Amino acid sequence: VAAPPPPVAATKRQKAAALAGAAETDDDASPSSLPLYKLPIGAMWQELRHTHGWQYAKGHGGLGGDWFYARPGAAADRSTWVEGVDYFTSGEALQAWCRDHRIDGVERTGALDERPADDGPEPLCDLEGAELWGRLRKIGWATRRSTDASKPPYRYFRPGANLNEVPPLKAHFMYTLEDVHDFIVKYDIDGFARKGAIDEEYDGEEAEVTWHAKAPPKKKRRKPE
Repeated sequence: VAAPPPPVAATKRQKAAALAGAAETDDDASPSSLPLYKLPIGAMWQELRHTHGWQYAKGHGGLGGDWFYARPGAAADRSTWVEGVDYFTSGEALQAWCRDHRIDGVERTGALDERPADDGPEPLCDLEGAELWGRLRKIGWATRRSTDASKPPYRYFRPGANLNEVPPLKAHFMYTLEDVHDFIVKYDIDGFARKGAIDEEYDGEEAEVTWHAKAPPKKKRRKPE
């Protein structure tokens, strides 16, 4: 199979402009001496691909039909991949992510098992409520209404869970954000090396899910006098 054409190919004018901009902010540093996140996208991608394990991948199975950029360590099961976390569909998105995460090609190469930089996002275990859920959604967690009237109204599913399975497996979801937070703390889910996906193992064992919450009591209807 022929190799795909590069998804991004900067023109000579674009490269010159990028190098000029880099020179303005980094004195007289040459492109080869700059951290990856300051390189033009073409040079950045060549370094990521040939030196640090990134790869081109053909989109399919819900990921689109174009070529995209996959991070080192992405799971074999692409159905668990999340755009902007496991892969990127454009050079612009890839470059912006590398800048935001200071992917320098030395201490940080963009692999999925890398811990965030010291100035990175707050650890998941320190978050609660909507802020925690906002971060979890970005790494593949999802919510659906419960079909069991005796339980709380929503279910919070781990990445990779079958959202249409009836009934869903108990180990694949939780009923409250409090239970989700307990799960995050118990298994040290960091959103990078550990996302809480259903196929992850912790200390050689599959995760166990604990439900603490019960459905709120139904209001009794007042009998007409």
